[in-house]
Amino acid sequence: MKKNNLMAIHINSFYRPDYLQRCLKSIQIANKNLRYDVYISHDGYLNPYSKKPILKSYGNVSSWKECIDVITDFTMAVSFRTIVSIDNYNRGLQRAILEPVLDLYKEYDTVLTMTDDYCLYPSALIFAAKTS
Repeated sequence: MKKNNLMAIHINSFYRPDYLQRCLKSIQIANKNLRYDVYISHDGYLNPYSKKPILKSYGNVSSWKECIDVITDFTMAVSFRTIVSIDNYNRGLQRAILEPVLDLYKEYDTVLTMTDDYCLYPSALIFAAKTS
């Protein structure tokens, strides 16, 4: 049974504003004729156990905050529904992707999940919609 005739696109982001911006731009231009909802999960920068910032060779707290600016700019620029979840604490890649996607499958028949370093070809959403 069809739960929702829209497709959900879930993006997990963390510490990489340049990648995230490229990823979101690819979604924005992929296909303007399809209807889909975009869910962005921005994983936290704090270790949930020590409560200290997680420092990566490719990012720090300021790059984590830059991602929030990228997300805000994206939500202001698009006409489709965008739902954003920002966590201060890091859930780890498995939980940051698995939990939201399982929840989305309760509402949508088609869920496309990506991390912030993915980019869509312009016809990717057409393919995903036709094969669902």
